[in-house]
Amino acid sequence: MLLHQSSSFVALLQKAMLCYRDLHITSTVATGNCLYPDSRKSSSEGMSVSFRSVSFIYPGDKQALDNVSFDISPGQVVIIVGVNGSGKSSLLNLLPRLRDPTAGEILIDGRPIQDYDLESLRSSITILSQEDVLYPLSYRDNFLMTLGNSVSLIHGKRPMEMLEQAATMGGSSGIIHKQKGGFDSLYTPNNEAFERSFHVSVSGCGHKFPSTAAIQLQEQEHPLRKPTKLSGGENQRVLASRACMKLLNGGIKLLIADEATSAMDPIAERALLNGFLDHGEGMTMIFVAHRFRHLVKHADQILCLKEGKIIEHGTHTKLMAIGGEYAKMYNAQAQAYEAEGRRRAWHIRVLTRWGAALRGRGTKILTLNVKKDLIKQQ
Repeated sequence: MLLHQSSSFVALLQKAMLCYRDLHITSTVATGNCLYPDSRKSSSEGMSVSFRSVSFIYPGDKQALDNVSFDISPGQVVIIVGVNGSGKSSLLNLLPRLRDPTAGEILIDGRPIQDYDLESLRSSITILSQEDVLYPLSYRDNFLMTLGNSVSLIHGKRPMEMLEQAATMGGSSGIIHKQKGGFDSLYTPNNEAFERSFHVSVSGCGHKFPSTAAIQLQEQEHPLRKPTKLSGGENQRVLASRACMKLLNGGIKLLIADEATSAMDPIAERALLNGFLDHGEGMTMIFVAHRFRHLVKHADQILCLKEGKIIEHGTHTKLMAIGGEYAKMYNAQAQAYEAEGRRRAWHIRVLTRWGAALRGRGTKILTLNVKKDLIKQQ
């Protein structure tokens, strides 16, 4: 009985440990002395990025990047494509200096990346990754914590206005507001709930293990502090909105979206990526996405990676003319889209005929919204 009751409590502790760990990570990467952006070298259009013969090897001698070189100009939109394990995420992790290259050099605005102060460099970068997680806090706190020390310097806007705008841009407004507490709803139980349980558990069993009384107290006094269940797509929308909060606060020179929409439906994905593009003034943007077909018309350049190397590099038109790896990936995706389009068209025809037949019999049906959704996703 006790084991069953304490299962949710154990899950709560695991979430709290995750939050504590992330808040107390000590970087082993040496910081530089130059603040970013550099008033003399940085462009108002965005961050410039240059890789010079960059290689990266993970501990255990697994080579992720092999002699990679390219240049991204300020304000450009860049798409990185490649199969799983080709080195895309490893490349992106070098930009905020989550890791440093094993060999070669990275230049940011013409200066070696190691010269920059880490905090100011990272404050100028927004990253939205498939590895991101929500913390066991309210949605409000999850959003505001992305601003770091600038939380009190929200540029000319009230915090609530920014929260609403970020939620709308990321596609999570409906998800958040359908919950009783809105932005104050807890994604998972927070520290207050189990802190009181700890006090009771110590007196309840004397060995710092949660007693039955502690579990019951937690459930009675904090009925709303239970995990909010989100689907994979909903979770990514909330994470996207959290990233949008930092984006809307200003000062961002580089936006990185690394498979950040993999669980979203096509409509939500397109709306989010278009939102990024619409707010892209003064930013360089790098996208990694399996479904990249609708992005290529916006791309200034495309990097195609394979086994840690750039095997193709150029515009969509140029790479399609080459007829190489990128063209194969694009054509395969186009065929999948066409097949999906035919499937949706067939469903629309069936619904239309079915609806007409039932209306002829005087039967009311609710196919209109389904039909509209299918048409919208074409």
